[in-house]
Amino acid sequence: LDSISRLNLKRTMPKTVAYLHRNGWLEFQGYNKVGENTLPNLSAIFMGLNEEQLKKVCWKSRHKKFDDCPLIWKHFSNLSYITGYLEDTPTQSTFNYHKTGFVKPPTDYYLRPMMLAADKLLPVKIRDFLNVCLGPTQTSEHILEYVTDFATIFNRALYFLVAWINNFSHSDSALPATMDKRILEFFQKLERTGALNSTLVIFLSDHGIQWGDIRSTSVGWLEERLPFLYIWVPDWFESKYPDMYKNMKTNTNRLTSPFDVHVTLKDIIRISNGNTSLVQGCQGCPNCTSLFSEVPSER
Repeated sequence: LDSISRLNLKRTMPKTVAYLHRNGWLEFQGYNKVGENTLPNLSAIFMGLNEEQLKKVCWKSRHKKFDDCPLIWKHFSNLSYITGYLEDTPTQSTFNYHKTGFVKPPTDYYLRPMMLAADKLLPVKIRDFLNVCLGPTQTSEHILEYVTDFATIFNRALYFLVAWINNFSHSDSALPATMDKRILEFFQKLERTGALNSTLVIFLSDHGIQWGDIRSTSVGWLEERLPFLYIWVPDWFESKYPDMYKNMKTNTNRLTSPFDVHVTLKDIIRISNGNTSLVQGCQGCPNCTSLFSEVPSER
């Protein structure tokens, strides 16, 4: 979810937060952004690159495509994972806002063509410059239903799916309260599909709200740098890899970043490939570590 700090998630979506805590999701209280807006924070997660490295490696200007970037889902695809990338606002999406985006579909399932068609052909309701409704359906509903359908259809397959929602949180710090019940229902429905028995789920934001009255306060200044991060780990993982799970619990009270999430994804790839030796560091942060390893307390 775009632009929600950890504390604002608790304020505006208490039913969702209560569900996560009640069911054993791990809350990373020291999760800190590494860039100003969405792109550098997601680039850190999906590529392990900081913004300067991104421009050197594969995206020299906004007129260049992202197709040649070392996106993490390419590595999952090489291991026969089914891949998907969903985002709700096609004109302001992470890789397309003032950018070229992808020339070829970056994943097996890519929602952008459908969202562009809906944006063009259906009645659109706009609030705070974002399309909040496409025809009779709330824009975020397309994403939430797609995720549960994906998890249901591929429940016996390996998959890596990214879903990013902007429309109810990007521009108004109070608006997520209107979606608390719906996001709670989404997680409950996802649980009923059986996906949580076999899937590691990362629920996170890129940063806190970047404008409005709260941003001018000292608390708002801090919150903008401290987005939320919750991770669900299936019960069997704790039994099979007790040291990794213990480290994850320790890391919930350590300073962590999107680069650590990237290294964690690389670890999942290695474990899927039968290698349990953990990865250390990435190009954007050589000293970062997987969340399966203990983050140093003095970081």
